[in-house]
Amino acid sequence: MFDKIKNKLTGEKTSKSSRTLEKIDQLLIGDMLEMSDSFGLPPNIRDQTFEVISIDSYYYDERLETEWTLQGGSKEPIFLSLDENSNNLTAVLSMQLKKKNVDYIMGWGALLAILNSDECNDIELINTDIFDGWLSERYYCDEFNEEASYLDGDQRHSTISHNNREVFQYFKFSAQNEKQFLEIERWSKNEIDVFVSILRPVSDIKELWPKA
Repeated sequence: MFDKIKNKLTGEKTSKSSRTLEKIDQLLIGDMLEMSDSFGLPPNIRDQTFEVISIDSYYYDERLETEWTLQGGSKEPIFLSLDENSNNLTAVLSMQLKKKNVDYIMGWGALLAILNSDECNDIELINTDIFDGWLSERYYCDEFNEEASYLDGDQRHSTISHNNREVFQYFKFSAQNEKQFLEIERWSKNEIDVFVSILRPVSDIKELWPKA
């Protein structure tokens, strides 16, 4: 029992599962992945091992996007999705910000003013000395107050009705390098979730292995 716990925490690959993982979209709950040591990755996820703890579904213009929630040694969740809009498949890695962090980097009131505006405005951060590798100084508005929806679980092979989706308003702001983003979800009870995201080559996910 001790060896199993130790292996899970350290990422040692002792699984005897008959499954083999060759692509990110084959990941299931309980599977593991290891990030590369690329300096293009933020320090808090570089060369780290993560476990998939949930898989959920988002819909943008009825386009399904699957999101894997990852948990590593810090216990802070990292969210993984795949960007298939470009010529090359890329990984989107995201981290949710607490309200106090949003207040520090731009001011919560400033965020509300942008979301409540009638037009799409850019965002300029006042502090970028936290979350090394995640933040840019300025973001340009890409998508503003677009309707999207959310459904628990992996819906890629589901045939059930999706009438019970939870609808939210979606905002996306991109850095000039088009590799860093601010993504904002505004829910029905005016709950606001803010995420910082980075776009990385899938090769930055160095290894995948199935749960034991």
